[in-house]
Amino acid sequence: MTFSQSWRKSAPRLRASCSWGSRSVAIETFSRNFPEDDQSDVLGTKPLRILREILNAASTLLPVAAGATLIAGWRGALYLLIPAIVACVYMSIGYAWVFAVEIPRRREVKKKGEE
Repeated sequence: MTFSQSWRKSAPRLRASCSWGSRSVAIETFSRNFPEDDQSDVLGTKPLRILREILNAASTLLPVAAGATLIAGWRGALYLLIPAIVACVYMSIGYAWVFAVEIPRRREVKKKGEE
């Protein structure tokens, strides 16, 4: 096998691993620039925040992993999308609840407390 044949065979794996690393760095950078604050307790206590972080990571990284493993030739790669979709739906329902119910309710409670 020549060098060019070897490179063509390993290039997709190299690109996938670089993409994986850059995505992880991007997620970490975002979480450092937008840290949890005093309003973050809307979705629950510390264990629920950890669950939320895990679900956010899963919904972001599992499609990336599916694409990388699909390029690498794993036939079951698309099955990684199912838990990512479930995590996205769960998080969407949680965030919709916060925006539709919890934030307006807390504003009303705060207004009543100031009166």
